[in-house]
Amino acid sequence: MSLEAIVFDRSEPENVSVKVLDQLLLPYTTKYVPIHTIDDGYSVIKSMQVRGAPAIAIVGSLSVLTEVQLIKHNPTSDVATLYSLVNWESTKTVLNKRLDFLLSSRPTAVNLSNSLVEIKNILKSSSDLKAFDGSLYNYVCELIDEDLANNMKMGDNGAKYLIDVLQKDGFKDEFAVLTICNTGSLATSGYGTALGVIRSLWKDSLAKTDKADSGLDNEKCPRMGHVFPLETRPYNQGSRLTAYELVYDKIPSTLITDSSIAYRIRTSPIPIKAAFVGADRIVRNGDTANKIGTLQLAVICKQFGIKFL
Repeated sequence: MSLEAIVFDRSEPENVSVKVLDQLLLPYTTKYVPIHTIDDGYSVIKSMQVRGAPAIAIVGSLSVLTEVQLIKHNPTSDVATLYSLVNWESTKTVLNKRLDFLLSSRPTAVNLSNSLVEIKNILKSSSDLKAFDGSLYNYVCELIDEDLANNMKMGDNGAKYLIDVLQKDGFKDEFAVLTICNTGSLATSGYGTALGVIRSLWKDSLAKTDKADSGLDNEKCPRMGHVFPLETRPYNQGSRLTAYELVYDKIPSTLITDSSIAYRIRTSPIPIKAAFVGADRIVRNGDTANKIGTLQLAVICKQFGIKFL
């Protein structure tokens, strides 16, 4: 099972609980932070205890849900004093302001903005607090489930693509891959995007090894055997987070410095065949914006003829 960075207990739909893994303490300490209000959501996003655009949107949306349920069940709580609960229109006005406040925690994360727009639309069409709570719960569950399903599809499709390309090129041996920043379970609802592809490649590799060991399939074919995550300075998402996830999932890996990419490619005992990266934004013409260091990785991969995905 992949690392669970967002723990969402929905066993009681009208009284959910949420806690998030404090990523500032990784890799040395594993500690979860409870989320009860929008202020809690704002705090963990602003401080980067939670980061990664999909995860930010999910935690932000969950913080709205927990606050709504808190004021509904405990109208005397501190946060409830911000609202005029006897008047639904006044409550909606305050909620809209609270949503704007939440967006200011990370205005560059487009996923959070998109989610809050959806929540505002749900709020606008809700007849009262109970109706809003129910509709918001359904939206948040769908947001999380859809993100996880898409991540797993992306992982499997990406892994299949690379294996197919390598087979067409006549490559039939073990290979390694590169990645930068963190695009795994810590950045999403689970599994990951670019790191999700690496997880699927490792799953494929284990399946092929099992078949070979059992004598069911002796044909040589490409299989991933190693991952080289870059440290990703200055915030070190690679060394603190991606390396942590790879160790957690027991995927063979070696952390390398950002400045050693070319040297690693030339001297790697296992040929490096691909680099997988995420993107903060992708525009219509295909240009992407991502962490500092992604450009040099792309340029070096082009120089060495390595797939950059």
